[in-house]
Amino acid sequence: MDARRRAARWKLRNRLHSILLLGCLLALAALIARMLLGPTAVPWLMGVTLAGLLSAASVPRDLVLRLAGARPLHPAEAPGLHAALHELARRAGLPRAPALYILPRELLNAFSVGSRENAAVVVTTGLLRSLEPPELVAVLAHEVAHVAHDDMRVMLLADFAARITGSLAVAGLFLLGLNLPRLAGEELVVAWPVVVLLLAAPAGTGLLQLALSRSREREADLEAVRLAGSPRALASALRKIDRHRESWIERLVLRRRHGAEPAWLRTHPTTEERIRTLLALEEEAAEEALLEPEELARLLHGLPAPRRRWFVR
Repeated sequence: MDARRRAARWKLRNRLHSILLLGCLLALAALIARMLLGPTAVPWLMGVTLAGLLSAASVPRDLVLRLAGARPLHPAEAPGLHAALHELARRAGLPRAPALYILPRELLNAFSVGSRENAAVVVTTGLLRSLEPPELVAVLAHEVAHVAHDDMRVMLLADFAARITGSLAVAGLFLLGLNLPRLAGEELVVAWPVVVLLLAAPAGTGLLQLALSRSREREADLEAVRLAGSPRALASALRKIDRHRESWIERLVLRRRHGAEPAWLRTHPTTEERIRTLLALEEEAAEEALLEPEELARLLHGLPAPRRRWFVR
């Protein structure tokens, strides 16, 4: 199986996985609402979820960016980076290129906010100073993939479903506690499977959210390869970001515990897993450099220096 067919298969699998997980979250919320409030509560639940999603999506993008401490990165400061972002947006079929913002932090990070029509990509100064031009393009491609897939709205919907499910579960357990005297007097019969469901629902929705997040990250990786054409560049960027995430104290004291966190408690797949998947696509992936390294290197000109921390390598 060639790299293109393999990537298409993995992408389809991840998309189906995301649909299944999101459906499970909504179904669990609807089931608990029906058990506690009756059949008529389900349409109300869906309406509240939709209203909450719309209200959250209407939060101004610029307000979120100001609260994060990011500022616009003008084209004159980073012409190569802006050119790469516009080309990636064109390849992804976005109606407009995301705005580019910079966050003066030494942490190696990038994230996206907003919707397909009005998105922004934020990069830290630490990321710009630590990655090579092809690696930067690959990271930008990953964030553009999130925008193209509307992952922010998907995760918002999942979050609302999880919050509603957790609130209903707590309310159900509270009502059960109020009726303990009737239970002791055998005046009330309790369906214990329902009690177990109420107890397990908050943890279950949390695990479903984590699994959904990992699925969206995998699909963004695959789409980034299609957009930027270089699996090895993204794999190299992931290695650097993962290495920089730990301080030297953590690497010295917690070295034996590294990787001990179960995969199902992560928001992202493990770096090793992501790199293996990317390198499996490298053999036949098309290398399509968006810009010459010399042109893209101009993005470092005039950027503010990050605040240094003595305990980070």
